[in-house]
Amino acid sequence: MPGRCDEPARTRCHYKLLDVPIMECFDEDRKALMPLPSTRFDPIRWESGKADRYGRIEIDSNRYLAGGKWRGGKLLAAAGWDSVRITDPSSGEMIAEYPRRYGGASSTLQDPA
Repeated sequence: MPGRCDEPARTRCHYKLLDVPIMECFDEDRKALMPLPSTRFDPIRWESGKADRYGRIEIDSNRYLAGGKWRGGKLLAAAGWDSVRITDPSSGEMIAEYPRRYGGASSTLQDPA
């Protein structure tokens, strides 16, 4: 099957480059490719905000509880596709982590512990 797929690429010419076979164009593209990164990519969006009087921070119309200790303080949150991590911006210490909630909800996500 792969041989049958490669045969048209060897015999047919590129529609713009009338004298160059399609397979040669692929070879040039392969040489120009960059290697994949060696580290895992973690797509997150950093949000900086001030906690309200109850120690909650709002991200995308949803409230996440950091705790009463943090009321009125600045917090930094990493919003990923599946989780929200709240950290202390001065030390980098993680305060809380919650599953990401989409859409507007009236309740606050909190960890009983």
